Amino acid sequence: MILNHRKFSEIKTMQFWGGVPLFPNSKWLRTLRLVQKCVERGWKTKVVFSQHPHKPDLAEPFLDAGAEILIHQRSPGSLKLGALLKTYHFLRRHPCDLIHCHNRPVIPLLASTLNNVPVRVWSKLAMSSHYEENSTPKGVHKLQINSRLSCFFSDKILCISQPVLNELLYLSESMRDKLVVGGVGFDFHLYASGKPENIRKEFALSVNDLILVSVGHAVPVKGWDILLRAYAQFLKKIPQSKLLLVGGIEQSHEKETLQLLLHLIETLSLNNQVILTGKRSEIPDFLATADIYLQPSRSEGLCGALIEALAAGLPCIAANVGGIPDVIQDGKNGLLFEREDVNGLAEKMLSLAQNFNLRQNFSRNALSSVQHYELETVTDTILTIYSELLTKRGVLRA
Repeated sequence: MILNHRKFSEIKTMQFWGGVPLFPNSKWLRTLRLVQKCVERGWKTKVVFSQHPHKPDLAEPFLDAGAEILIHQRSPGSLKLGALLKTYHFLRRHPCDLIHCHNRPVIPLLASTLNNVPVRVWSKLAMSSHYEENSTPKGVHKLQINSRLSCFFSDKILCISQPVLNELLYLSESMRDKLVVGGVGFDFHLYASGKPENIRKEFALSVNDLILVSVGHAVPVKGWDILLRAYAQFLKKIPQSKLLLVGGIEQSHEKETLQLLLHLIETLSLNNQVILTGKRSEIPDFLATADIYLQPSRSEGLCGALIEALAAGLPCIAANVGGIPDVIQDGKNGLLFEREDVNGLAEKMLSLAQNFNLRQNFSRNALSSVQHYELETVTDTILTIYSELLTKRGVLRA
């Protein structure tokens, strides 16, 4: 495709985060790389956060790349007139040719449609909430109005996994041409270069300990309560082990689950074996410390933490939910257990812990099994989608 240079240089794009980054996770890195690639093409690029990031190193790379950071209060999940009007006027003050919404999209997508933004892209990064609860939506929730509207006002929807795509396709077959699986990329070099020394020293981990790690945060969907119950069974056979639960426990929405976890730890006599680390940025170092990675989630659109563990070469055990089977091939690069099956998880943990050769085999297959999530490949694909849509809308001339 040959693009008119004058028109090409006038393109204005907007990455609409839908919140604020709290640490440099895969979503942050993916968005940053998209911004860098847009700027490299000569496109004027803006990034919208709901507030200024608390840590300067979360904002400065975007500025260094040549982007402008804008602040716009996060819209609620439901469609409210006041929020819509506020977002409409915000986008009117900051016109763009392409908006890419990464979270809570219905209001910015509708507002951008009313502002005649030519191209609107949505990254659907999770399953609907009823999947987390393993329930069937009822009444008005069965209509899934927000999802339907978001789909209607999008030109392209990047679905984090095939089950997420199927979830939208269930709403309407007519949107099939809008849907594509992809849009999630990871810097594999980052997760292959972790250093375990500081983690082992900080938590006094013995060289003889079998280290089990799960990355997430203290909310029901991550299933840490399931893991604790399974670990209590596992510990009877493998007492020389430690379980590290890595992720947030401090936020208000995490505290109720934290109390449940602490109660379980006390009741199951796991005080000396389980470590709640709180939110940590040095995830590659924790993964480098681990012998086995565990993902006991009740629901996952895909599970970036699991892909990161595979990129670090870890043998993994994960729940057979959502997009996880897109990542874990049972018996090839890890093991799957059924949702909330405590006994099944404990059995898988024990079988993997006692079979060193199986762990080695899974480790050898880990990185190659997720190579298609490599950051540069994914962001190049998204930029191709941008260009095709901008050309189709007449913003770029082929």
